[in-house]
Amino acid sequence: MITILEEEGMPPLMQLTGRHVYGKLEPIHYVQPLGKVVYDCIDAFFRLHSEVRVLTRAIMPDHIHLELFVTERTDWHLGQYIAAFTHSCKDALKGYLDAGTGPGGTSFWTDLRQRMASLQRSAIFREGYNDRIAYRAGAKDAFYRYIKDNPYRYVIRKMHPEFFGNTLDLKIGDKWLQLYGNFLLLDNPVKEYVQISSKPEKRRDLPQRIATWREAIRQQGVLVSPFVSKEERQYRDEAVNGGAGIIMVVNYEFRERYKPYKSLFELCEQGRLLLVSTAAHENQDAPMKREEALGMNEIARQIAALQPGEARPLLRRRPKKP
Repeated sequence: MITILEEEGMPPLMQLTGRHVYGKLEPIHYVQPLGKVVYDCIDAFFRLHSEVRVLTRAIMPDHIHLELFVTERTDWHLGQYIAAFTHSCKDALKGYLDAGTGPGGTSFWTDLRQRMASLQRSAIFREGYNDRIAYRAGAKDAFYRYIKDNPYRYVIRKMHPEFFGNTLDLKIGDKWLQLYGNFLLLDNPVKEYVQISSKPEKRRDLPQRIATWREAIRQQGVLVSPFVSKEERQYRDEAVNGGAGIIMVVNYEFRERYKPYKSLFELCEQGRLLLVSTAAHENQDAPMKREEALGMNEIARQIAALQPGEARPLLRRRPKKP
């Protein structure tokens, strides 16, 4: 799964809004002129390079997602394909700018030429890309669902900012758990459960698990855990510093005016944190028993196993207390 970001200050590739149909929110797409250029370039480039097949794609307002499937051994590195593709977009953009017209009409391209000159831009996309690799069974399908649902998640954030706070519950097993933060992290296709035992017999595969966690961080995935031990918190901190997301299971209640402490609040503002509460205690200072920690770890394990879209029917708006 490839993510490529648009250059800052450029017009949007896509406009997304939503409408409620029979109680369900559906995204509505309005392809913008630059988005039309990108769609055409995707079709043309990967038709020319049939050894790399596009399984699905999503053009968002300021970035694009592609799920690529390599059908045979290639002489090019993945980065060479991405560089060649973005260069083809740059060439197409230059052609329309030189002609002074294209999708959207003459006025759009006149205004864009002036904007790009003032911004000192020459391309649609920034350099570089993010890649997530389907190493394990099911990952390819998880990436596919994630890309297909990306417009829905965008519209949810735009139309319902109230969902990104302290208003939703998640059902795991027979328990309703309080949520605080960005619940869309539940849809991330790269979620890894972090748990480190103190027992030597349960640490034999720890190097392999650490490698998996670090690969998830590299892919801008999500680590899921109560992060009880000092060792576990080390990988939480690596995820924070590496730009990944965190789903943290806690045992204290989110009261009406609850706000996480400063470092966690900053992660919430960035959309990179979801707190999941068992609401077993009223405050953060309550001691944790071993049985409680085991239960929280099991919740984290089940959350990490959720595939994109599976959490949606497990969510509810939190009932107000009488």
